[in-house]
Amino acid sequence: MHSFDALMNALRNNLLHDHQWHLHGKHPSFATRSLCSVHADKFWNDNRRFGDSSIVIAVADDGCMIDNFSNEYSDNIEGFAYIENGKLNLTKDKSKKNKIFSSKFKHGTAICGLIAAPISSVLPVGVAPGVKILPIRWPYDNGFIINQLGFQQFVMALSDKIDIFVNTWSKLPDFILNKESVEMISSFSSKGGRRGKGILFLWAAGNSNCPINYAGEQKIVYSCDANNKISYSSSFSNNLNAHDNVLVISAINSFFEKASYSCFGPGVDLCAPSNDLYLSEGENKYLGLTTLSADLNNFTYNFKGTSGACAIAAGVAALNLSVSMDQTANQLAYNLKLNALRDLDRKYEKYKCDVFYDNHKVKREFIFDLEKQDDEIFELFYGCGRINSLCF
Repeated sequence: MHSFDALMNALRNNLLHDHQWHLHGKHPSFATRSLCSVHADKFWNDNRRFGDSSIVIAVADDGCMIDNFSNEYSDNIEGFAYIENGKLNLTKDKSKKNKIFSSKFKHGTAICGLIAAPISSVLPVGVAPGVKILPIRWPYDNGFIINQLGFQQFVMALSDKIDIFVNTWSKLPDFILNKESVEMISSFSSKGGRRGKGILFLWAAGNSNCPINYAGEQKIVYSCDANNKISYSSSFSNNLNAHDNVLVISAINSFFEKASYSCFGPGVDLCAPSNDLYLSEGENKYLGLTTLSADLNNFTYNFKGTSGACAIAAGVAALNLSVSMDQTANQLAYNLKLNALRDLDRKYEKYKCDVFYDNHKVKREFIFDLEKQDDEIFELFYGCGRINSLCF
């Protein structure tokens, strides 16, 4: 068992941690500028802890290279789950690690790393490096089979084993949870889960720069395939925010602005940092998230998307739960929204999306009414604001 000071000493020698601006607001390329972060480092120092080791976060994705989550300081894998021959398997047996990982798929490893990569002197660390991860691999058959039936199967199998459940899957223009999923999520608002206090569910808003809830006359583009076939709609619907124990997370960039790709609109609860392009000396540059990876280097500087923002938000939720373990899932969600930071860019008119016209032209337009109250427009892009590790 290593002391807090020993763990912090290991971290001080970690050059990759210097690139994790989303944790502390600093980066070698921006020596004199404070970047957008969730203040994780300040939480660790103020509370002298990295998150409660009893907290378990499930991540439903494409698997995880679990070897990256064990080192001389800690083992942050609580177990893992996968479906084989139609049967869900939940195990702690690491000899079966090939069941949860394929070298072709690296997204889930990066997500888990952003949440709870362990303290290290050489590799990136998570927002909550003291908590446990339980990766889930969606079934695969010439493509991942992601649906509500699988989601329900995972939740029921883990219903007394986890505190937080992270989801990076969605659908446009409509993402409507069915009656069974709605009832299941609602049943975990303040009971069930590992602590008997419920399960907090987090969802990535999506990367299509379109609203998740909208009804109007404009035909808003939400995808363009490799053959330049455009998909658009004048109606978008999403019922995730009907639940008090669900948080929908959009992405902001390192400069406190809406990320150019992030979905938005009514139904977004909170935002968290992720990647984006930025202009420097007339040149487009890219600042991504530094996290564990399943490639040869075991890390990447360039993870991205609302998936990354959602993972960071899950780590923040775990840190805040660590301070007050008696919170129900509903209370945790409420406290995170109540204490969100609103120090974000308000030049809303630049947050345009693609609108399709009958002459087959696409134009970039701002689709909301700028005459609305400032707070009302703010919430369309940022929800309650930037998620914050320092709620207590």
